[in-house]
Amino acid sequence: MSTEVAISKPKDLPADILQSVQEIAASWRKSTEAIIETGNLLNKAESDFTHEQYSSLRDYLIAEVGISNSVISKLKTIARNPLLIDPNYHHRLPPSYATLYQISKIEQSVLKNAFDEGEVTSVTQLKDVTAKFGSLTKKPRKKNDVQTNLTVTFSGDLADLDANLLKNLKEVLTSLQQHITVKTRGI
Repeated sequence: MSTEVAISKPKDLPADILQSVQEIAASWRKSTEAIIETGNLLNKAESDFTHEQYSSLRDYLIAEVGISNSVISKLKTIARNPLLIDPNYHHRLPPSYATLYQISKIEQSVLKNAFDEGEVTSVTQLKDVTAKFGSLTKKPRKKNDVQTNLTVTFSGDLADLDANLLKNLKEVLTSLQQHITVKTRGI
């Protein structure tokens, strides 16, 4: 991971000041890389741990580290965006998770073009993304288009359950699959 940042050299800046500018810019750039790395670590933890273990980790981060559930979700989304995690684009990314999150919602071909045209740069702010790409960063949601997940875990001996109760439970879960994502374990 390179810490050198390409900067256009203003004609009137002495070499020592330009050197300081480059060092400060490199340090500032680490903020963007840290945002992406944090999102990657959260996604890795979610895939490596069981739901219960990840929930414990998330709850600890919220209570003891001060990262809100909303920020955790945004960081994970940022780290799933192929263009944002591509090191070739890191020098073009602003060091703000809120701005990066909005950028992550832009369709990939539009975002790539925005990078190529200089419409998204390291100094892009949230208000710039909203003004330029507002309609592209908000996915329209239909009134009843809410994704709901249900995970049912049964730990114990199924023989202890009444056969009719188990049959009814399976029927209910099957019928719910028309409306929500249902995952079952142990049934």
